[in-house]
Amino acid sequence: MVIWLSHADEQVNRTWCIVGQVYAARSGKEALNRQQRDGIYQALASQTAICARGLKQSSTTMATVPLLCASLLAVTDLLLDDTGDHWRTRMACISESVGVMVNDDLQLAPLDRELIRLFQLNDVLGSVSRQENPLGPNFSEAILKTRCTSKSTESFTSCTLYDYVLSAMWKWSVLQKRCLKILGQICLFLLTIACRIIHWVGDVSYHHGDNTNNDDDDDNSKNLSLEDKIEGIELIDEATRLQSFLLRVLLLPPSPSKPNYQYLDPYCRWMLVSISQVIQHQVMTGLECDLPVMPPTCLQQQALAALDDIEKITTNSALDIGFFLPVVDAVSTGIASAGDHARLLHFLENVEARGYGIAREYRQEVLDKANDF
Repeated sequence: MVIWLSHADEQVNRTWCIVGQVYAARSGKEALNRQQRDGIYQALASQTAICARGLKQSSTTMATVPLLCASLLAVTDLLLDDTGDHWRTRMACISESVGVMVNDDLQLAPLDRELIRLFQLNDVLGSVSRQENPLGPNFSEAILKTRCTSKSTESFTSCTLYDYVLSAMWKWSVLQKRCLKILGQICLFLLTIACRIIHWVGDVSYHHGDNTNNDDDDDNSKNLSLEDKIEGIELIDEATRLQSFLLRVLLLPPSPSKPNYQYLDPYCRWMLVSISQVIQHQVMTGLECDLPVMPPTCLQQQALAALDDIEKITTNSALDIGFFLPVVDAVSTGIASAGDHARLLHFLENVEARGYGIAREYRQEVLDKANDF
């Protein structure tokens, strides 16, 4: 569809060409001198300004081209900025326009919905790995709610699961942010439900004392106020339901009508590992309820399965390999052998070879862990 639009629309064609040129320059696919590189970056700056104006002026019925161009240019931000800050800024600019489109969902064309899904995937991957709240509302949930009354010819079975998983990722990122406010010392890189859990644990630790190195931890965690216990149990309930949903998705049998759903699996495994990591804090034991913590062997299995997934899915990937970089967070904390660390390092080398300099930071973290073997 992108290729077809690149032939039909001048702005899409120009944007697509510039993205390809930036990718070639960053990945070393073409030998370019400084003058050629400067020319590419000047063209990128000019096209970025044009697309930004087009996105602001677009209406619901004329949003496909501006949204597609903005989404394509977001790739160049990841290629050129190792921090991801420029990419996140562009996502914030796109968010407002996408919000207007979702509010008028009944008029959205199938391609527009796919572009919105692409935006939300970018949004939740950034919010989870950067430990931030999502930039936009839960668009996938809004689409799910309106699908029953929509007159669109879009197939129900082709996108429903994708929307449910995207919605779950959004919810996990929100929960994670809440939780991280409370336990700043815990390094978590996960989704919505986790944020809220960490926030709750932090509040409890602050009010009841977080004596991490004391033998009185169990006593402190069991002296929670009724209000603390109610909120904590509500968070555990959300985490349990999310965990159950993710397991159901992973257990779905392969279907010829859904050949591309396999790429959802590593994201589901990422969230499963994250949930267990977040709720293992011993303050949670004061809730006196069962916690949905997977055994270490299961967490290791999920981490290895996620590594298998991303290796298989990205075998012939180019630019899209960057979408699976955040999954490394779950994989790196779950694998325990030098051989598996070597596999993960090889994957990160492939990501960096595609022009994503941000992979170097992930690679250094994995190298630090590999030194222990």
